[in-house]
Amino acid sequence: MASNIVCPYCFESYSSSKVHYICMKCDVTEDAKLREFWKVERRLKPRFVSSKGVYGFLSGKPREANCPTCKAPTYRFACPHCHNELVPEMVENGSVIVSIIGAPSSGKTNYITVLINELKKNAHKVNLGFSPTSVGRDSKEYTSNLYNNEYYKRLYVDKQCAEKTKENEDKPSIPLIFRLNVRNTKKAVYLVFYDSAGENFNDPDKMEAQARFLSRSAGIVLLFDSYSVPKIEEMLKERRIQTNRKESDGTFRQSWEKIYDFMNRGKDKALFKKPFAITFSKIDTLIENKDYFHDLNLDSMDADVVPSYLRGRDGEGFSLRECDNIHESFRSALSQWDSALLNELEDRSNFGPDGYRLFGISALGTMPNPDLSIPELKPFRVMDPLLWVLYKLGFEITIKKE
Repeated sequence: MASNIVCPYCFESYSSSKVHYICMKCDVTEDAKLREFWKVERRLKPRFVSSKGVYGFLSGKPREANCPTCKAPTYRFACPHCHNELVPEMVENGSVIVSIIGAPSSGKTNYITVLINELKKNAHKVNLGFSPTSVGRDSKEYTSNLYNNEYYKRLYVDKQCAEKTKENEDKPSIPLIFRLNVRNTKKAVYLVFYDSAGENFNDPDKMEAQARFLSRSAGIVLLFDSYSVPKIEEMLKERRIQTNRKESDGTFRQSWEKIYDFMNRGKDKALFKKPFAITFSKIDTLIENKDYFHDLNLDSMDADVVPSYLRGRDGEGFSLRECDNIHESFRSALSQWDSALLNELEDRSNFGPDGYRLFGISALGTMPNPDLSIPELKPFRVMDPLLWVLYKLGFEITIKKE
């Protein structure tokens, strides 16, 4: 039976019965749609449409197709719009995508790197399986290889945090695509990470692409630099703590208003009904100076308190109470620091009382040295936003009984 697919490359949504096949035996050839998407010439295996359709008449499942040129069978699929290769499970079961979008200076590259590593180690503790996909123009672009060689090595082996992502005006970035599934079931969600520059928030064309990505996603994690809240930056400067933010990075309010405006222009009127995890990064600096942040109750974000789902060998489950306490801490502080912005989040966006949550995380656990080296990584609650989104989407993650 056909299901709905969202392409993780071009974000087009279509029925899985429309996918193309990839012949792995024929010689490589030029592909106009791939060239248009990647903005470079690439010779890849040819794509074709099966004259017999994708699904078997009796089985209702995707089937092999024979290449019309060489007659060889294949079970490799491609998007009909951009011709990038699709994960077979997407064609078999459809695709539910959760996206992570980062505002300027939010540290999204570091967050993605650490989140993936934490999921690899700990997803089983909340009843989830986690695995990279093996699709791409060549093996270098397979998610496992791309992550290990360009992300994990830099942070965990070389002990260097990522520099600010540079904008690429012409070429799209290569996504990291991971599959998260409820163990012992076929229910899965795909995490799609685009390491695009946060400065794209200031580019209308790039922001249109981001908004389209969001509209196709079932759940969204929005990452903001905690220092972008003016009150936080002001209080840190009073303590002579340098945030190294530029005026061009914009404030939390400015970034949120750009996101809201672009999303509100789209055709997806139910966009704000999706679970939004609004996440503040670099929270370690606030925790270290929590005696100074009287408006923000940081007792629920003590760096020495291990999240319930990480306790012990098997974890205790994701605590909705911990999640709610952190949300209320940020909500209470925002009501004093910028009540108008809080009203926009809850009223203008029509999130509803349970449609969004505020989170605080730290990918690194400490400020990097001036040369961007990190002597010791101490991730703090990096899985929280994603686990809440999965819970809201109905995934049977392990919930702590309270």
